[in-house]
Amino acid sequence: MKKAIIITAIIFIISSVLCVCLGVAEGAKFIRDYDKGKFSEEINDIGDFVRKITSGGDFSENFTDISHENIKSNIEQLFEGRDFSIFGQYENIIGSEKVDGIDISGKTEIKIKADVGSVKIVGTDDGTMSASYDIYSRKADADASAFSLGTDTNGYDIYASGDKDVKAACLAELTVEIPSDFEGKVTVECNIGEIAIDSAEFKAVSAEVQTGSIEIADTVAESAELNVHTGEIEILSESGGLTLVNAKVGTGSIEYTVPFNGKTEIDYSVHMGSAELDGLNPREYDLTSGGISESGDGTIVIGESEDGNYVKANLTVDMGSIEFNT
Repeated sequence: MKKAIIITAIIFIISSVLCVCLGVAEGAKFIRDYDKGKFSEEINDIGDFVRKITSGGDFSENFTDISHENIKSNIEQLFEGRDFSIFGQYENIIGSEKVDGIDISGKTEIKIKADVGSVKIVGTDDGTMSASYDIYSRKADADASAFSLGTDTNGYDIYASGDKDVKAACLAELTVEIPSDFEGKVTVECNIGEIAIDSAEFKAVSAEVQTGSIEIADTVAESAELNVHTGEIEILSESGGLTLVNAKVGTGSIEYTVPFNGKTEIDYSVHMGSAELDGLNPREYDLTSGGISESGDGTIVIGESEDGNYVKANLTVDMGSIEFNT
């Protein structure tokens, strides 16, 4: 998880939640208190941070400077040196389960869901699908009974369930290996956590996270539908394996690495925030200039389709940032 991207996402989360829901003074007091260590619980992910802010409290100090740069400075200081990995504080594996040889013959869609934690989707040449499930905890003697791995249950081919009352103490990591010759669609859902799709090949992929992140890299698909309500999306498709990408973030950020060959056409839209193209000639180019209150949309066309490789990406952020890397 890239710290800079998450900081960007948190900047815009805070700007919206503080100003709209609580008022600026409350948010500033929260930031100062947390920076001074006045909170006993460690904050490990974006969703936890937002929930802490919106939980309310006794706030009285005024905060006069609400400029974009001041907010950014406060957040960078607040999270200096912190580990943003969702498993950063979860060192103990207290439970594991694996299911091999899952039959997907005749299927046109594979549906996968995890309540909380991490979902990793990888390709395999074995010819059969498998799923493994590791449960991590801060304490070696934590109870893992609230977590389970099911197949063909609740409408999902693979369902990693976890009790919401204990998920603060434990997190689960689900890894699914999908045969490279599968020609259908893969749908992945995660309530709170991360979805990572790496070195896989499908006809289509759909991934959705309520709070957390999606990362897709070195994957081949005719279409990819990616949706994060609060958090980030990172798309690493340098070879142009994703022919059509539709990515949307409610509050947070999108980072898109432009394929190095062929032609890429990107339609982007930021309702409130910023968009920038990094590495153009070889400098950074601001597509929006008004900072946190700016909105912008447009189309970027990079490269030529001489080799027949054409990629189309539609990227939307309601509040936050989009960064294009070349």
